[in-house]
Amino acid sequence: MGLVLLTGCLSRHPANVRPVSLGIFEVIDCKTSGMAPMSLKGGTEKYCLAAKPVVDETDIRMAKASRDESGKPRLLLFFSSKAGQRMRDTTERIQKEQPRRNDLGRMGIVIDGTLIGVPIVNGVVSDSIVIAGAFSWEDAVQLADSLNAVPQPRSSSSNGQK
Repeated sequence: MGLVLLTGCLSRHPANVRPVSLGIFEVIDCKTSGMAPMSLKGGTEKYCLAAKPVVDETDIRMAKASRDESGKPRLLLFFSSKAGQRMRDTTERIQKEQPRRNDLGRMGIVIDGTLIGVPIVNGVVSDSIVIAGAFSWEDAVQLADSLNAVPQPRSSSSNGQK
């Protein structure tokens, strides 16, 4: 007779983890979109974001706080395969449209309702991104812990139950 030990998923996360929302949106033209512009945190520039994010907190397979070569904090986000495909499709399209529109394609990163970054799409993004320069080390660690604690959506093949 064998012994099987079952543990809950919550045991790997600190008890003080707070819920966090994250969205990565395509930046769109304010003139033709009818969307209300958002200001970049700490700045005056305004951007309009698509109504629906390309990726949100439920699409994060893993988040990790780390430091770059100069010791500055950054957040590494690794996407699920479906989210990675959506990012790939979106960033490929943006790359193709840039010369025709004569502008720089951008993605807006929103955390807890605040626009924290609007990076230029310099290439095709698929399964991961790095967010740097937007927060302190403590904030990066807390965000990683919070994103790792977000329940993942159940696959449709899980016994037909929701």
